[in-house]
Amino acid sequence: MQLSVSCVVNVRIPGVEDLSRINEIEEESFPHPWNPDVFQDIVEYQGKLMLEGAIIRMIVATKQDRVAGYIVWTEGRNLSEGHILNIAVRKKLWGRGIGRKLLEYSIDSMTQQNMNQVRLEVREGNLRAREFYEQRGFQQKGRFPAYYEDEDALCYYLRL
Repeated sequence: MQLSVSCVVNVRIPGVEDLSRINEIEEESFPHPWNPDVFQDIVEYQGKLMLEGAIIRMIVATKQDRVAGYIVWTEGRNLSEGHILNIAVRKKLWGRGIGRKLLEYSIDSMTQQNMNQVRLEVREGNLRAREFYEQRGFQQKGRFPAYYEDEDALCYYLRL
């Protein structure tokens, strides 16, 4: 018998006060983490129009008022495809539904913007992430050789 362990989390738009915690999670989650300046820019330009009509979005999941995870994506009214750029949850909180809640929130937002599909890239060797996306209906439909410095990326799509 498999037990499902979940925890109560809230989601909200991050502020500059969240950046140190976001960067800690990023460092713990990825072998080649994003530069902290990237998150600073995302927080600053949250919801503003970018290139080709894309709008960058980010939310954080909080547990007991501490950032437990985050997701970054692009969407836009003139675009047909949303793009999940980054998602991470503090490792000690894996398996509690936080990643699922973040992903669902972003997909709901893209659906409201009339996106037709969602795209994301994942490291070929990240079997846990691949399974996570496949369980939520994403299908692998491409490969980007050497997308990451040391590994290919698999491209996953979800029809909305």
